[in-house]
Amino acid sequence: MSVPGGGFRGAAPVARGALPEDLAGTLYRCSPGNFERGGVRYEHVLDGDGFMLKVDLRDGAATATGRFVETAPFVEERARDEILYRNTFGTQPAGGALKNFGDAKLKNVANTNCVAWGGRLLALWEAGAPHDIDPDSLETLGEAVDLAGAGSLRGVTLDGGALDEKIGMASAYTAHPHVDPNGGLVAFTWAQQPLTGEMRLEFSEKDERWNDARPRVRHAMPGCTLAPHDFGLTERYYVILENRMSMDLGAFALGLKGPAQALEMDLAKCSRLHLVPRDGSEATVVEIPPYFCIHVGAAFEKDGKVTVLSSGWDLNDETEFPGGGSVPFLGAWSGPAPDFDNIPPTWLFETVVDADAGTVVRHGVLDQATHMCIEHPHHDPRTTKPRYVFASLCNGAGLATPPQGYARFDVAGAEPPVTWYAPGGRTFCEELVVVPKVDGPTDADVWLLGLAYDAAAATTSLLVLDGADLAAGPVATLPLPAALPHGLHGCYLDRNGR
Repeated sequence: MSVPGGGFRGAAPVARGALPEDLAGTLYRCSPGNFERGGVRYEHVLDGDGFMLKVDLRDGAATATGRFVETAPFVEERARDEILYRNTFGTQPAGGALKNFGDAKLKNVANTNCVAWGGRLLALWEAGAPHDIDPDSLETLGEAVDLAGAGSLRGVTLDGGALDEKIGMASAYTAHPHVDPNGGLVAFTWAQQPLTGEMRLEFSEKDERWNDARPRVRHAMPGCTLAPHDFGLTERYYVILENRMSMDLGAFALGLKGPAQALEMDLAKCSRLHLVPRDGSEATVVEIPPYFCIHVGAAFEKDGKVTVLSSGWDLNDETEFPGGGSVPFLGAWSGPAPDFDNIPPTWLFETVVDADAGTVVRHGVLDQATHMCIEHPHHDPRTTKPRYVFASLCNGAGLATPPQGYARFDVAGAEPPVTWYAPGGRTFCEELVVVPKVDGPTDADVWLLGLAYDAAAATTSLLVLDGADLAAGPVATLPLPAALPHGLHGCYLDRNGR
């Protein structure tokens, strides 16, 4: 389902309940919104063109605006109604290998996430540069080359200087920057180094004027094929869970596959957890059992140990990954919709390492989340040591299904360890955006904003839930002016611009 037309603007009336008085700000969301061009369906949902949603919440009422991210390739393809560029998950111009041979430039779809910081709104896609978006009109203002450099071939560099500039090579910017609770936007750029076989990351921390708040930190990951999709942030560390992959570079270079189609997960190799000190001192790398990390929900330090809560797949699970060896990456997600019969369940993992000894203390599904298939874990952005983690809930039977509700996990293990809400029927729930209540005393005192698609009514609504009483269901339900395809990530900007 693509978003019809060029977008929309209209009221999002409160159909049930009432908006909380202290919820006054703007919800932004960036996700794939168009899945065909010239009558040709894109190969994969994650190749969809980016669509920005803005929901203004003011004085108990809401207005919703939606608009496509008008990157240069999007504008060109829309004008010609034709697929003109290769993309990550296999969409490419007609003509096969003869047409696409040797073309390593990918279309920046700007479809994965967005972040509002320092007066700017960025639409993000992890294999390219961010795009600046007007926070009010959602007009696309252009590539944010100040954050990732200028270049047409992203994610590959040779010397980091004149040679890269001459060839048109440049780094790419993560799709998951994080706002430090103590202030600052923390992000990294990445680039493969074909001459050394390394993945090089450069972390930056920006103040609200977009100046570097501290010196940048560089980190090399030898033998790393796939850039981290997400990372964690503690008081002392940038935390990376490295996924072990291999790539058939020839299939991509010959124009036979997109880069993600050419990737395979190495089931037998241990994953690596990288603790990269924010002060630039030497990093610690710890091997953990085979694991594929999707998103990092929380990372924190306590008693000399670092705990990471993440969503991911257990690559040691013989039921889902029999026989060892390697398996294609995200193959069951191609086509009009994911094939959940062939997708492994996503678990909430707890990984604990001793930072000083460089050893694993624990790596496994969080005890409170046993048998619960989840995704998109988050916590109160004010805290550096969360007690509660909120996530999209697929089911409690250990099966891979679309998300159909929301769950709150008490990391401390108190009673009840899990509370949850599901709207029922054919309603599918998206990622939560966690908004602190004004003067809320605990990190359960948050408002949870999530979009839900009712397939029976073909409508999308914004649900507002109380993190302290999740099981009670929405305190407000606001139908949007148009139904939206299932989306990815978003952010919230309060009335003070934070």
